[in-house]
Amino acid sequence: MASHLTAIGIYSEEELITFMETVWAGDSCRPYPANEPTSFCLPAARAELWLHPAASCFIPTLSTGHTVNVRPEAWLPDDDNHCPFCSLLAVDVLSPDGHLLYPQLLAVGNCEKAQQEITLGKTVALPITAFVEGGEVWPDLAAFQKAMSAEDQGPTIGPGSFFPEGPYAVLEARQAFAPLATFCGVVVATELEANPVTGHRFRLASVECGETIFQCVMDFREFPELTIGNIVYVSSWLSVAS
Repeated sequence: MASHLTAIGIYSEEELITFMETVWAGDSCRPYPANEPTSFCLPAARAELWLHPAASCFIPTLSTGHTVNVRPEAWLPDDDNHCPFCSLLAVDVLSPDGHLLYPQLLAVGNCEKAQQEITLGKTVALPITAFVEGGEVWPDLAAFQKAMSAEDQGPTIGPGSFFPEGPYAVLEARQAFAPLATFCGVVVATELEANPVTGHRFRLASVECGETIFQCVMDFREFPELTIGNIVYVSSWLSVAS
């Protein structure tokens, strides 16, 4: 099964250790803050892995991508692991004209920096990335509608559907302290990248979901073929670069 690490071409714990050690020792590693660093950004092509050695945790982000208008509401601490770097940002996702669409939790690559720069209650455009952990693909809208009709899904799911998960999941058993969401949209752009250490390819895709375009990162093994106009329905782990 795909995860937010396999989505950037890291398939095992051994590959994760090799990736971190290799990039850490290279010139591309970026420490923060520069004088007494607590966080390190480890690039993997356009993807990044933010490493926090003191807490032995890491958060993937993307260095480029589409921005989404949000209104940050609160920083939620990680009460389970008590990790200061794993606080999640609770936001209201907004339409281009400022109307509330839905609430969502976001992981943040560099929490320390973001907490200094992001003003709660003030609308901001953030580069949100969806690291896809699973999903389905249809060739086009007609094929999608035919499949939904056969499964008696009716009009409840379609391009533009977005379902916040994590603490917002409808089923209590699925609720969790995690930046999760499921959404359906149309692929409007796609290209391949490769992890510079493991060599595994991964896919970048821009997915139009209603009035919002999400930058998605996908495990190439799960999505070996994807073209513009495809319909995707994906479960994802959301983060924002900082």
